[in-house]
Amino acid sequence: MDTNKNIDKLLEKLLSFGEDQVHNICFFMLNSGLRMKEVIDAKFSDIDFKTGTLQIVVPRSNLFNKEKVIKLNQISLTLLAKIRDQYPNDTWVFQSKNKKNQINSHPKALSYQSALNTIKKNSKHNLSLNRIRHAYATSNFRNQLTSPSIIDIKNNLGHETINTTINYIKNE
Repeated sequence: MDTNKNIDKLLEKLLSFGEDQVHNICFFMLNSGLRMKEVIDAKFSDIDFKTGTLQIVVPRSNLFNKEKVIKLNQISLTLLAKIRDQYPNDTWVFQSKNKKNQINSHPKALSYQSALNTIKKNSKHNLSLNRIRHAYATSNFRNQLTSPSIIDIKNNLGHETINTTINYIKNE
């Protein structure tokens, strides 16, 4: 079974089991090319709905963090606006809904491990998160007339070189 069918099945299964938040994380990854950690760490204050961009802080091993601003497509912006409207008081786009994390403490993002466990539990073919990023790159490259340029794809994926991005684009 090909990657796109596996991703579609995962998304359907997450929705059918009420895992809306993890579904939205995977759907956002598929439409933005971002890593799951970047998605989970996103705050509403990082999104500029007017310019259609998301600012991401990329931690580095040296003393300086790197910031990047990526362009979001309309599908991603619509999803983020829907989440914002549904949870207007949340800080994080994917804020933990676990009651233990909310009592007498600051809000927290959904934990990476919790989201990953939910994905693994619902993925029949052990779909890796990187396959979602590959699907983003391939889909957008094939639809260049209506999708981002290869430079935008590279930037969203966080690659240093075009060659790395080209390696992500799979010939089926």
